[in-house]
Amino acid sequence: MALATCVIFWRVSWKPMVGVLTGIVLLGAVPPQWPETILRMSPFLSEPQEGHVVFCKAGRSSTVLLLEREGYYTMRTNGLPEAGIARRGSPPGDWEAHRWLAVLPVLARPQTESMLMVGLGGGTALAGTPQTVRRIDVVELEPEVVTANRAIAKQRDYDPLADPRVRVILNDARSALMLSTKRYDAIVSQPSHPWTAGASHLYTREFAELAQAHLNPGGVFLQWMNSSLVDETLFRSVGATLLDVFPHVRLYRPNPEILLFVASDQPLPIEHNLSEPTSEESGETLFDALMAASRHELQWLGINSVQDVAAALALEEKGVARLCRGAPVNTDNDNRLALWSPRRLLTAADFDIDELLAPLDPIVDSASRLNSSPLFRPNRVYLARRLANRHLWARAERVAQSISDPASRWLAVGLVAAKRGEADQARRALLESLTLDSDNPNALFAYLEPMLIPLARGQADPAVTQLASSLR
Repeated sequence: MALATCVIFWRVSWKPMVGVLTGIVLLGAVPPQWPETILRMSPFLSEPQEGHVVFCKAGRSSTVLLLEREGYYTMRTNGLPEAGIARRGSPPGDWEAHRWLAVLPVLARPQTESMLMVGLGGGTALAGTPQTVRRIDVVELEPEVVTANRAIAKQRDYDPLADPRVRVILNDARSALMLSTKRYDAIVSQPSHPWTAGASHLYTREFAELAQAHLNPGGVFLQWMNSSLVDETLFRSVGATLLDVFPHVRLYRPNPEILLFVASDQPLPIEHNLSEPTSEESGETLFDALMAASRHELQWLGINSVQDVAAALALEEKGVARLCRGAPVNTDNDNRLALWSPRRLLTAADFDIDELLAPLDPIVDSASRLNSSPLFRPNRVYLARRLANRHLWARAERVAQSISDPASRWLAVGLVAAKRGEADQARRALLESLTLDSDNPNALFAYLEPMLIPLARGQADPAVTQLASSLR
């Protein structure tokens, strides 16, 4: 066709045609290479993302790239990271914390049976959906994201598309909801980055209102956010936007990066409700019943008790209200997240979210609802260690220092220091705890734990051996 065009216009102007013909010949001799490096890059990466290309296809709204590296997959759309996916048999990675997105609404409302998930991603969030949820609708904008998931279905432990509860709807989330009268017990919103064309309108008041209209009474709306995408102003705006629609909003933070805003038209005393007995005769609590039905999904996240849920609670309703009420609301006409969140990444602004949340910490605040519940009593030693396990260091230390009993306080300080690899500080703190309470088996075991191998080989210091004998 190009050659025919050249022939037709040759008489009109033959000199430009020489250049066109030369270009065609060069393209035939040296065809352009696949732009792999470009597909592996984004404005927020200094180097291309490494890994073997498993899937790559240009879709309707984005180019979807799936890479395999060291036992896991990473999904990228238009160069932006979207999801991490573990291969079958691989140990859990940091991305597994996204399972909280499906678990938390059920912890908030254990009677949840229907759920809408905005965004399929790598299907990691769906993998965490408790078995008590019977129906899951997933709205996905990009069909090639679904195709990419199918491409690795046999290489993963959980295939979200093979789950009989899951129904995938290919559409924009707002369009899908406007075309439906269906209501859900929970709606989980985990769209792509808030400045992208297909997702920016899913962080606004108008979308929150649309979601609220499709919730059953008492239903839960969960909004995902990454802490690296917000500064103090944007954080307050996210909370204010939800408060403009829902009277009750809480914040959970299962790891340093993930922020989960839980919103409802009814109160959310989650830890208190989970501690309620289901019957006076058995003594079984609501959490016990949920654990019996969905043990795998809960224990995968390290949730073995209500204490583990409390460890993720960053702000109660009053904390969100105090921090966020009155802040600018994110709207379709004034979309602050779409405008400012990419600048937050590019400028690497100095913002410590823990410093912002610290004054309203519900674990430390003796007047918090968490500490006032007649059914649930926070174990601050356990919570400090749990927070340290999640690498929330500043909060772990703050919780440890808030313990009134000196022996327990030194124990918590020692446990946090040990997790950070500060062996000398941990040993001193644990010795202080044992000096104050020599009969505390937890402090004794924590002190002896680094010396278990020398003890087993009979090579430990005599004083340590004598201490160990008291554990028998």
